[in-house]
Amino acid sequence: MSIDIETYRLKAQEAIGYVFVKEYHNSLGIPMPIVKMLLPDDANYSTGQYYITIDKTWQIHLNFGKLPISYHEFQNEVKVLTRHEIEHYMCCPFDVITHFRMLKRIRDVYYKHFSHLGINIKYACGAISNQAADIIVDTKNYYRHSKETLKSEIDWIKIGANISACPRHCKLMFLTKEAIWKEDLGINETDPEFLKIVHQLADSFTKNGIEDKSSFLDKVEEYAEIFFKLYVEDQKNPQQSSQQGSQQQSGQQGPQQQSGQQGSQQQSGQQGSQQQSGQQGPQQQSGQQGSQQQSGQQGSQQQSGQQGPQQQSGQQGSQQQSGQQGSQQQSGQQGPQQQSGQQGSQQQSGQQGSQQQSGQWGVGRPKDGDEHGNAFVFADPDKVKEAIEVLAEETSVEEFIDLLAIAGIIGMSDKQKGVLWFNVQSANIIPIVEFSNTGNKSSYTYPSVWRIGDPIEELDLMLTYMTSPRLIPGMTTKKWEYVSNDDNGTESKQMDLLLVVDTSGSMGSAMKESANMHQAVLASYGILSYFESTKSKVAFIGFSDKIDAYVDWSDKYDDVRERLLTNGHGGTKFPISRIKSTLDVRSRDLVTVLITDGDLGNINESVSYFRDYLNDDNKLYIFLLGGSKSLHSYEPLKNIGAKIYNANNANEFCDMVLTDME
Repeated sequence: MSIDIETYRLKAQEAIGYVFVKEYHNSLGIPMPIVKMLLPDDANYSTGQYYITIDKTWQIHLNFGKLPISYHEFQNEVKVLTRHEIEHYMCCPFDVITHFRMLKRIRDVYYKHFSHLGINIKYACGAISNQAADIIVDTKNYYRHSKETLKSEIDWIKIGANISACPRHCKLMFLTKEAIWKEDLGINETDPEFLKIVHQLADSFTKNGIEDKSSFLDKVEEYAEIFFKLYVEDQKNPQQSSQQGSQQQSGQQGPQQQSGQQGSQQQSGQQGSQQQSGQQGPQQQSGQQGSQQQSGQQGSQQQSGQQGPQQQSGQQGSQQQSGQQGSQQQSGQQGPQQQSGQQGSQQQSGQQGSQQQSGQWGVGRPKDGDEHGNAFVFADPDKVKEAIEVLAEETSVEEFIDLLAIAGIIGMSDKQKGVLWFNVQSANIIPIVEFSNTGNKSSYTYPSVWRIGDPIEELDLMLTYMTSPRLIPGMTTKKWEYVSNDDNGTESKQMDLLLVVDTSGSMGSAMKESANMHQAVLASYGILSYFESTKSKVAFIGFSDKIDAYVDWSDKYDDVRERLLTNGHGGTKFPISRIKSTLDVRSRDLVTVLITDGDLGNINESVSYFRDYLNDDNKLYIFLLGGSKSLHSYEPLKNIGAKIYNANNANEFCDMVLTDME
């Protein structure tokens, strides 16, 4: 029988319009969902694709594949799916920073108590966060539309094969809903200890109301801890089923699609489907897909722990278990899990398949989820810049980089993420205020007496013997004095900056908060921010026992910021030759800032060079980190104008500089 595609499109739009207009009274502030009808030759035809993209606004996408015969059934599913997506926007997580914070809570639980599991936490975080969010969202919809929500949930669980044969951690979301709703979802769980845990969790979720936003983070943290504990116990006592054999049953691996709902989310042009009762939604990575078919029924089991193909690196590897629970094949079903670019079926004889793979941390992926199980698709990081900057304020640099990867923020390299974090953390500008005159200088020299205590290299023997044949220190010994004056009426301008940073092994890694290099980068970012505000030119030299990084004079401040993110290595030799060649191309006065832990291998030669440098009316700031023992070596430079600071961190340097300005 032929299907009238346009009629179904109109029916979908009618159902969506009803939800937006009649139920939400056109007050959402987001556009109507984009509806697309997939053709039979489309890779996602049997599953459909449902997801949300976040760009200038939140945009719901509903891409329908194979359609049911009944218009009424189809429209009910459209309503359930539309409400579900809307409530992720309206209720939980309701904004991007809350989503990031939920992921962080799960990550913290894992690294505090369960890091020994060795799982891919990037996949687990997204899936578990969405499970917790789905309990909240679906419960809110159940309270408002109990009949449709309940029917959709039960129908989806039935499509997912025998849920009673699934591991307990994979049933957790469904059973929590069952406990909160006080409805029978047909799970038939009989373990009294497990049910006690579920009811305690249900009480936590409903405390202060299911929509209490102030408790979302505590709820997701509690859910994650219970989930991981159950996972550990399930790994110790794997369930086996010679009949079903699949771990892709309701409660097993695969993104969670419930009650005919799901919204798979795309990252940077990638999509992962949200599956509904009777519909499948493969989750794509690297632009690829994998569908799951069950007993002749469309509808991939991507429920809290139900099967759902997850593709990594664009390759396939079906997990089969000799008729056991870990197999992703159920009477006529397939669920390829593609991992790390490797192919091959993973077979286990009578044992549960490994759940430490990305596909298995789609376990319980709720109604929305990309390949990491995340509920958001970020088309452009700039559109969520404010939330990303807030996250940077609340995390360490390593946590920040990891969480952005978990959240699916692509289009930014780890180094770019690091630059962003340091920019936020170094919000305090360190003002190196030094001005030079833009006019011409008048200069002259004259002879004066060389006295004991003056640098020996300043003694001019020829001038001395021209004055007297007898060499009497402090009387007949001579030197030349150099004097330069700015012409009156000329304009002053902030000096350009040469930033010289020690990148030797003793400085450590920029990514480790306890390392001197970390504090050096924070201080450098604060200094660069000031020179950027004055539109001055900057140059950068990173040195160990060789030149590790170099940026010639320019106003490309971000180039310098990126080159600063490095791991210290090698010895320490001050790069006098490179500094000379860099300074020689600038005719105006300059300020040089040196940041080091003080252990220069050629300290005497360096001090001698700086003495000449300062005599030429240049400015020098030296920041010594970590209680350097070399402080005394730089003391002679203070007498000729150098400013030397010794501190443990960038904030102390900032305070010292500001104090000097008062």
